Amino acid sequence: MLEFFKQIIENLFVRLIIRFSATFDNQMGCSILGCRLCFKLFTFIFLFLINCFIILAENGWSQKEQATEGEILPSEPGFPCYSLPHENYTCSGCIQLHDTCAWCMDESFNNLAQYSRCDSAQTLAEHGCAQEYIVDPKSTLRTVRDESFNEEVEDGQPTVQLRPQHVEIVIRPKSRARFFVNFRQPRDYPVDLYYLMDLSYSMKDDKEKLSQLGDLLADRMRSITKNFRLGFGSFIDKKVMPFVDPRKEKQESPCSEGCAPTYGFRHQMKISTNTAKFAKEVDRAQISGNLDAPEGGFDAVMQ
Repeated sequence: MLEFFKQIIENLFVRLIIRFSATFDNQMGCSILGCRLCFKLFTFIFLFLINCFIILAENGWSQKEQATEGEILPSEPGFPCYSLPHENYTCSGCIQLHDTCAWCMDESFNNLAQYSRCDSAQTLAEHGCAQEYIVDPKSTLRTVRDESFNEEVEDGQPTVQLRPQHVEIVIRPKSRARFFVNFRQPRDYPVDLYYLMDLSYSMKDDKEKLSQLGDLLADRMRSITKNFRLGFGSFIDKKVMPFVDPRKEKQESPCSEGCAPTYGFRHQMKISTNTAKFAKEVDRAQISGNLDAPEGGFDAVMQ
């Protein structure tokens, strides 16, 4: 939106400069040096106004944004409320039949004429039901809490990402309501990334790639948020048959090339902002082995 307004103002600025220069040359007869001074002065004033405009837009407009109140959608007229079945011929049954139906509480209403006590409020009034006897509940919608968005998140400060936060709706059966919810992610929203990796022997190449890409991963995440932390854990499989070889020598070194003893889950690095340590911990983590293809990933996630 700001870029759109800036383009409009820049186009207007160019047109004003052309007209200003032509008028000044024709009417005032200024020299080339004088025109350049006028042009610089006009440019300075214009850039100053542009900066003021951007500051006001970024700081003021976001605070003035208001969530839409919402509305109770209009009912579809013409519903035959008088068709209310006799076995359910009550005020409650009438109100629940349709959102245009109203009930006449006057028990003597249809003694003289064969009018139904369940009909639209307008029809009941036309048939002689007094206004104070007409029961026609109205649905309501109101915004209870609508706090402004938090542009920046501080430690301990509650974040506001949805507006409104509390909407109260009192609605009768068959009626419809509509309201809108606005979402905005605050700047530098905290993100904790815990990388849980399978370190069985088949993942040896992937471990080396992850170690090399650790810094790149951190840089990409910092382009999204400055409040970023990284952790690392690994898993192999359960230390029981049929997942691992039960022989003692295979428990201690399950790989032909020599590797770490089998384990279920290992917390290698706690959540930290030290992304350089992440690459070191991944590189230092040892590969292990197991027998079957499905590793204990779900057990590790539960940890």
